This record gives sequence, structure tokens and C-alpha cells, in this order.
Amino acid sequence: MKIGKDNVCLSIFSACAHDAVRLVLSQCGRFGHQFDEKGACLEVKVREVFEKNGIQAVELKRRIDGHDLQIDCLFVWENILFIVECKNYALPSETVQSKHTFWINQKEAAAQLVRQVAILEQNPQLVREELHRDVQWERVVPVVLNGMPFSLPGLHWGVYFYDLVSLWKFFASGQIRCVNEARPSVADVPHKGEDTRLWAGESPSEKDFFASVENNKFYELTAGEFVPSPLPFRVSERLMVLTSIVGRSEMVLDEMVRSMLGDDR
Repeated sequence: MKIGKDNVCLSIFSACAHDAVRLVLSQCGRFGHQFDEKGACLEVKVREVFEKNGIQAVELKRRIDGHDLQIDCLFVWENILFIVECKNYALPSETVQSKHTFWINQKEAAAQLVRQVAILEQNPQLVREELHRDVQWERVVPVVLNGMPFSLPGLHWGVYFYDLVSLWKFFASGQIRCVNEARPSVADVPHKGEDTRLWAGESPSEKDFFASVENNKFYELTAGEFVPSPLPFRVSERLMVLTSIVGRSEMVLDEMVRSMLGDDR
């Protein structure tokens, strides 16, 4: 905050509590830059990931009986037909309204995908026409794929929820591990956990991919390590502002404050 002609006052609470990403997006919006929540760029990236790994993935756009059929990515891997709807929703802030809007958007994306799947199941020849080959499948797996790191375990509203980062990690090496930031009092180097394999064999299979979509190991490994913790800021002897941050469960409050403000807090 600018005070007078040459002085600037830095509010520690505001600096620590504000979401830097949202501030940047806000400024972009202020200058008139528009962000497409669907994102043709995201759709292209997703299809490219599968193509680079030898899996033919295509986009499908048709009009069937007065209904628009628009599928961002579909592919047949062995005996499974994967139908993917790509979404570029921003992750929610801590406000109830933002979280509510985020979940409503996810639910609407699921409903949209369920409608598309129903049309495609009534017209399976469209898949063969778009792939230009005679393919067969035994099951259909609908997936809402988020550009932001958001996945859910299991089936929700008739679909699975996955994300681009997890997709990259799945095809990268077939294994993941958690790297924990070590506290200075404990060690000088990060602690590396045990490898968790994502592939049953030497290369990925359709069963491996479905298992990753159904239960994302990346989030399963990391979710338990983060907990919300209170972070107080004393403004005066009679006034204190209390906010919350999410950090690793092994961190204590004093270390959280020191990591954000330094020793001269």
C-alpha cells in the first residue's frame, strides 16, 4: 500500500495470504485476455500424449438426430474404449463460493460427458469411421480430464476424474515416488520414499491406465502428508488475524511461520 509520496507499507498478512496465481489471472483479465475454460490447446496436448505412446487418439465432432456430439479425445486400447472430456477449470480458492462453483462445474462436465457417451453407444459405427479401422471393445470408460491437478478416486456421477499431470507421469517411466522436503534439523537432503509402480510389466497396458484413472496413486501417496494448519498474525496486543495454510503434516506451526517470514518475524 502506497503511503504518501515515496513510502510503501507492506502488509505481511496480505502478502502471505493472497493467492499469487489468482492475482496474475486477475491482472490478465483486467487487460482483456480471455481464457477458454474448455481449451482446444489442452485437447491437442492430451491427444498428443497418447499418439506419442503408440495409441491412436482422435477428436469426434458430429451432429446426430439434432444433437451435437463433440468428444475431445477417444481411443480404443485393447478391449477398452476411453472417452475423454477435457476441462480447464481453475482450482478453487478457500472461499465457500469458489469451492461450490468448482464442484458444480465438475458435476456439469460429468453430465455433459454422460450424454455424449449415451449418443456414442447408440451409434458405435462413428468410432470405427473416425479411427478408420474396424475396432471392437468390451467396455466404455468415460473420463473428465482436468488441465489442473485434480483427480478423484472411483466413479462419480457416472464418470472418472483424472488430470493432465497424472497422465504425463503415467507414461513417463511407469513409477512414481514421493520426495519429502526435509527439515534442516533432521537432514540436509530430501527424503525419497519407495518407488510405486504404475505398470504391471515393462510397458503400460490398458489395464494399468484404467487402474491409474480409477485410483490415482500420485494423490494417494501425497494426500495423507498434507494437513490444514492455523497461521496467526498479531497486528497489535488486542488484535490478531488468523488464517489457514496447507502444509506437510510433519511441519509444526513455528516452522511454517519461519519458512514464510524468516527468523526476523
